[in-house]
Amino acid sequence: MKLLRIFSVLLVLFLAAVMAAQTHDSSASGVRRLVLNADNKLYQRQHKASIDTSYIEIPEYRWTFKSQLNLNSNLFGISLLHQGEGAVAQLTSVPAVSQGISVSWRNLTVGAAINPAWFIKRMKNDDFCYTISLYGNKLGMAATIRGTSSLQGIVTALPDSLVATVPAGSCNDISADFDAYYAFNGKRFSYPAAFSQSQIQKKSAGSPLLSLSIRNNITDLRQIEYIDNPTMTIWMNMLCLGGGYAHNFVTRHHWLLHFSTVANIALLKYNRVNVEETSRKLEGSVFDVVGSTQFSALHWTGRFFYGFNATARGSLFGKLKTGMFNNVMLESHFLFGVRF
Repeated sequence: MKLLRIFSVLLVLFLAAVMAAQTHDSSASGVRRLVLNADNKLYQRQHKASIDTSYIEIPEYRWTFKSQLNLNSNLFGISLLHQGEGAVAQLTSVPAVSQGISVSWRNLTVGAAINPAWFIKRMKNDDFCYTISLYGNKLGMAATIRGTSSLQGIVTALPDSLVATVPAGSCNDISADFDAYYAFNGKRFSYPAAFSQSQIQKKSAGSPLLSLSIRNNITDLRQIEYIDNPTMTIWMNMLCLGGGYAHNFVTRHHWLLHFSTVANIALLKYNRVNVEETSRKLEGSVFDVVGSTQFSALHWTGRFFYGFNATARGSLFGKLKTGMFNNVMLESHFLFGVRF
């Protein structure tokens, strides 16, 4: 009887183990099917682009790992004049260096970057930048939210020409920007080849561009020495439309050199300056513009690639006699990647 009980217990344990293994296999199979279905949809989406395959190649790899060293900085020029009085400021942010890593599944990419200064007390600041971008053959866009509190420089008070130093923390800027492009020659010219590496440009090609930009900035200057106005806030809001040109140059040694530039004229704008409790409109001009210039140098061989790209985005608004505001954002990236 005792042996029978032991045998019964072992039989129950064996059956339970078999059922658990079957459940595990079923679950694993379900996850595997889900991954394969998702990969198939991403593959179809990746190959759905209407391209000339003699100019553009889609890499037949499922995964891409990329390491990227990032550098960025902001440059501000502010001129606010009213009846010969006011202030002129030249400000720059502390250059930010970060190390990023990203993983791409087909043409779907997720990545993050860490600024070492976040862990060093004397270098730490509250600057941040978050970007969502999509590079397509015909259409592409980038949305960015950026905050800068490390701005520093000098302010000159007029008409007395008194010069004051602006220490870091006395001025900050928050911006929310949106940029979009339409490439007319998307069948032969590839933006993704230069900036997301989800395609490969095989032959040189270029394209005229139609572009749209939306700029929103709030800039605060607080407690500046020698300036009678202790608090000043500048509001900049512009919707701009324009165009430009982009070109990918391909060498026989598998180097891709990209250059593009666009200029957009402000169609709608709402810009004001608040000093204490007083608010006045900033007068614009027909030459209020938002523009950008991009450059990229990328080398690929087999499943490996490495390179460098840089972007300068700038906006200019106002009249020299009354008030002018310019903001230039500089970004550069050194990258290395491998495909599997």
